[in-house]
Amino acid sequence: MCSQPHLNLIITAENEKVRASAYSALRHIEAPRAVDMLTTHYEAETSPKVRIAAVKNFSKMTPSLEGVSWANKVVLNTDAPNGTNSISGNAGQNA
Repeated sequence: MCSQPHLNLIITAENEKVRASAYSALRHIEAPRAVDMLTTHYEAETSPKVRIAAVKNFSKMTPSLEGVSWANKVVLNTDAPNGTNSISGNAGQNA
């Protein structure tokens, strides 16, 4: 597994596919810092493809109250028209 500094370099890479794969790596980290890192970078991400990859991987993470709260506040308010509504809803069902 990548260390956090290495993952930080990957998640901020210029290439969209590299950034999207960083979100996949984040979902395998069972720690609150993974959710923090995902949410921070998601909010700064400008690529719709990468944002979708982030939300899909977020939905596969172990639910936490903070994560579900973030998804309800940020994802549903900013991306709900794109159909991510059901992804966030699924995360909330496991909490």
